[in-house]
Amino acid sequence: ICTILFETRMGCLEETIPEETQKFIASVLEMFYYSALLPFIPKAMWKYIQAWEKFIAAWDYIFYITEKLVNKKIKEIQEKMEKGEEVSGEYLTYLLTNTKMTPSDIYGSLSELLIAAVDTTSNTTSWILYNLAKESSIQQQLYEEINSVTPGDQIPLAKDFSDMPLLKAVVKETLRLYPAVPGNARIIAENDLTVGGYHFPKNTLFHFCHYAVALDDSNFKEPQRFQPERWLRGMAGVKKPHPFASIPFGYGTRSCLGKRVAELEMYSVVSQLIKNFEVRPDPSGRGVKAKTRTLLVPGSSINLQFIDRV
Repeated sequence: ICTILFETRMGCLEETIPEETQKFIASVLEMFYYSALLPFIPKAMWKYIQAWEKFIAAWDYIFYITEKLVNKKIKEIQEKMEKGEEVSGEYLTYLLTNTKMTPSDIYGSLSELLIAAVDTTSNTTSWILYNLAKESSIQQQLYEEINSVTPGDQIPLAKDFSDMPLLKAVVKETLRLYPAVPGNARIIAENDLTVGGYHFPKNTLFHFCHYAVALDDSNFKEPQRFQPERWLRGMAGVKKPHPFASIPFGYGTRSCLGKRVAELEMYSVVSQLIKNFEVRPDPSGRGVKAKTRTLLVPGSSINLQFIDRV
């Protein structure tokens, strides 16, 4: 996601992660943790407690990293312009050279995009591998599907994933069981609203817990079971789910802007991992439960075995 947003890498995949990058990762974790905690504390007390100080410090560091990367790109563009060279690039270059956004607007926008894209896809990918490790037959079917579309050392392109319905179903079923964000909130902003005979005045806050809806047995048979075939078309004996029974990316004009990028990230990572490794569960047999930290995250470490496919 750093490559997409900033046209550079932060070293997350290096053998030794740079100190600044490690601190950034820790800051994102702290920000989400205290985001879930602070709403339960009266706002008047925030400035007197350590949790608020840590929350602000985490945000400050996230903004610091974003500002540093944006300023680096601004400097590169300025140097090229001074030399009379053509300025070309991707997302950040476009924002800086083709829009009326101020640097402050860009700092804020990219900070939001960056934190929205870090824990969300990584947590979901962890849950995908956790589910596949427990269901070896599904993992084998997925391995065969991936190899049939991209044989040998071939790296899948975005268009190849349209021929991998099981991979998409695995991701969708994992998001049903473990949505990155367990709920969405909306406010009736303009007029009073009547739904099902109930009257709701303007400014009423609705919180839709799609995590609970997706695990309701009135919407899904055996809702706690990992069953990707629920989402495959034409499967005999499988009832098609209600379209609103699982909406982990939200819906409508305020649905997740990064949905397509997030899905592409997860398809790419999971397909390559399953192609190269057999994933087995924790030998101790220990299960992992979810917990809420603004996002829905693993309540403990997910320990898996990756066995080379030779």
